Order: sequence, then structure tokens, then C-alpha cells
Amino acid sequence: MSPQSRPATAESGFTLSAPPLENPFTCDISFKRVLAWYLPQDILQTIEPDLTKFAEEAVSGRFWDWDANAETWLPYAKSYNVWGQ
Repeated sequence: MSPQSRPATAESGFTLSAPPLENPFTCDISFKRVLAWYLPQDILQTIEPDLTKFAEEAVSGRFWDWDANAETWLPYAKSYNVWGQ
């Protein structure tokens, strides 16, 4: 009889690692087809480098750091009177 296996936990056993994030603009063929359908070719060629750069920054480590920081520094509303005090 084989020994009984133990369930996986956060510290031991099988854990699934996250896949590497790729540029969502260049990898999403459907989105690019929709843009090509609705936008004129000259406008699409103008904005495509900016969309590629924006999507690359969206999956960069810098945004993950900002996300973690947002949990530490929660937003709040500070009120002022009519004199700015």
C-alpha cells in the first residue's frame, strides 16, 4: 500500500507559479483586429507605438510596486474650509 499523500499548503507541496506577463497589446490579436476595423489606418499607425509602450509599462514591475504601495497608503479625503485651512 502506498503512503497517503499530504495536501499542498502555502509552504509545501505543489504550487502553481504565475506565467510571465507579456505585452497585452501585442499579444491580443482580437483587440488589434477591432482597432483595425474601427480606426482609419493612418490614425492606427500613429497611436500604435504609444499603445505598445503603454501596455509594456502596464505589465512592468513598477506598476506591481505601486499596487502593493496602494494597499499600504489607503486613500483618504481631507477637507478644507473656504480659506484653504
